Amino acid sequence: MSIGGITVATTVSAAAAETQRQHEEEELTEYRQDALDGEWEFKMLRSMTGAFGKREHLCRALEGETLCGWVLVEKVDNNRLRLKRRVGSPLRRFQSGYRPVPDA
Repeated sequence: MSIGGITVATTVSAAAAETQRQHEEEELTEYRQDALDGEWEFKMLRSMTGAFGKREHLCRALEGETLCGWVLVEKVDNNRLRLKRRVGSPLRRFQSGYRPVPDA
């Protein structure tokens, strides 16, 4: 069935995939207690193009995040990286000349 040129099955499939990604990000990563000692903030770094599958893009992205105090926790897949840093970490990007790199 098509509605406005969009197949309903495709829309349902995309919604299911998004639900699965959210579940992975929220529920599947388990942390040891010693890895969580102290106060941490977490974030997901995303690439819509799967750029983290290329080592040079992954390294460049992590280099920029490291300048802001972020540490890689896990590479979920070629589209998502989970990062953490201590709450209140000083931002060093302004002293280093950090400029975000657009997704490749």
